[in-house]
Order: sequence, then structure tokens, then C-alpha cells
Amino acid sequence: MDNQNNHNPFVLELGISILTPPILLGLRISREMGGMMDSLGKASEEIFRGQHLPILKSQPKT
Repeated sequence: MDNQNNHNPFVLELGISILTPPILLGLRISREMGGMMDSLGKASEEIFRGQHLPILKSQPKT
């Protein structure tokens, strides 16, 4: 017997309906995280623009 004729379209549509919001939410969160990381990178570049990191003076160990 052919298994393709035994699938219930309601179950398939219900599964797609249940899985769609988490997928869309995950895409939204990943896009927002990418934007935040980009902003953080630009902010850190602005902080250190034209400046060198300070040289730390340490005493020699004797």
C-alpha cells in the first residue's frame, strides 16, 4: 500500500503551525544579537581610536 495516501493533511498543517513561531523567533533573536555585536564592535573602535594601549610599568623581580 502506498504510504503517501495515508498522511493526514491536518497533522502536517498543525506541525508546521506549531514549529513556525519558534523558528521565526530564533531568526529574530539571531539578527538582533548580530546587530548588538556590530554596535559593540563599533563602540570599542571609537573608544580606542587614535590611542595606544598604555604601557604597564612593572618592577623587575629580584
